[in-house]
Amino acid sequence: MKKAIIALVVIVLSVAVFVTACSSPKSDFMSSFRNLIKNKQYTAEFTLQPTEISGFSVFDSLNPDALLASNLKVKTSGDSERDVTHHTFGLHIGGFPALDITAHALRNGNTGQIFMPTNDFFQTSVPVTYVLDAATNSVFSEVLADNQDMRDKHLDLLQVLQNVTNKVVDEKTANEQADQIRAVVEKTIILLYKQLNGLEKSNYRATDGKITLTLNEKQLAEFANAWLEEFYSNQDFLKIYADIADLTESEAKEKWHTMNKNAQETLKNLVQNDEAQLGVTMTLQPDADKGIKQLVMAVDYENKEMNQKLKFDFTVELLDFEKIPTTPSKEGVVTEKKV
Repeated sequence: MKKAIIALVVIVLSVAVFVTACSSPKSDFMSSFRNLIKNKQYTAEFTLQPTEISGFSVFDSLNPDALLASNLKVKTSGDSERDVTHHTFGLHIGGFPALDITAHALRNGNTGQIFMPTNDFFQTSVPVTYVLDAATNSVFSEVLADNQDMRDKHLDLLQVLQNVTNKVVDEKTANEQADQIRAVVEKTIILLYKQLNGLEKSNYRATDGKITLTLNEKQLAEFANAWLEEFYSNQDFLKIYADIADLTESEAKEKWHTMNKNAQETLKNLVQNDEAQLGVTMTLQPDADKGIKQLVMAVDYENKEMNQKLKFDFTVELLDFEKIPTTPSKEGVVTEKKV
C-alpha cells in the first residue's frame, strides 16, 4: 500500500550518488525526490483522468462524454515511524445519474492487517445502492438491513479473504507477501532511475518553475524491456505472480516466460510501426518542504492505422499531512463468524 512513497525513497538513495553541485533541469528534477525522505509523515493524492478515448471497441457501448467525465482518485496518508497507512479510494463515473463510490482501507504494517470500515457499505449513495440492488436482485440492501449491528465496525480483509478463498492468509504470510512486493517495487524504481539517468539532458526542460521530461515510444520501450529482462527469473516476482494466478511456482515461471517474450515482441512491433505513436510527458513542480508539490504524467497514444486515440493524465499531488485513524480494537472488528 505504501509502494508509491517507498519507491520515491529508493530513488532518493540512488540519486544521492548521482546528484552533484552542478544544477540543471535534469539534476533538479531528480533532486526534488531527495527531499521526500525528510517527510516521515505524508499525504499524497493520485488521480487518473482520461482526456481523450476513441476507436477502441471495448468502449463502444459506453457514453464517450461520460467516460471522459470519469476519474479514479486515491488519497494516501502514511507514517513511516508507526508503519501505518490509510487510503481513501474514490471512483467517479460520469453520466446521468453520476455514480460516486468511496472506500477506505487502513493498513497496519506491523501486523500485515488491512481494515475496511463497514460504513462504506452502509453509506453508499442512492444511485450506487440502486445499481447494486439491480445487480443483486436487492440482496445488497437486504444484507445491510439484516446486519445493522455491523455499523461503525471494521472488516479484517485478510480474514474475509480466508473465508472467500479457503486459503490461509495469516500474519506471517501477509508479511512475506508484503516483503516480496516491496522488493519488486524497489528493484523497479532503481531500474527506472538508471534508465532516466541515462537520458540526455536535452530531454529535460525548465519553464515557469516547473521541470518537464518528455519520453517517446522508443525510450518507453527500452524502459519496459529492461524491466522485463530484470524480472524474467526474479523469485520475488514469480512468487507474487503464482499467488495471484493460483499457480505452482513452476507453472507460474513457464507462463510468465511466455508472457514476457510476447510482451517484448509487442514492444518491438510498437517501435517499428510508423502508424503508432506513444509519448509521455512528465511535468514536475518542486516544493521546498515536501520535495514535490505536483507531478503530472500525460500519456498520449495514437494508432493512425486503427484510428485509435488514447490520452490520460496521471497526477500525484503532495498535500498537507492528514491524521491517520487508529487501528480498531478487537471489539471494533467484525467477528469471523459474522463474516
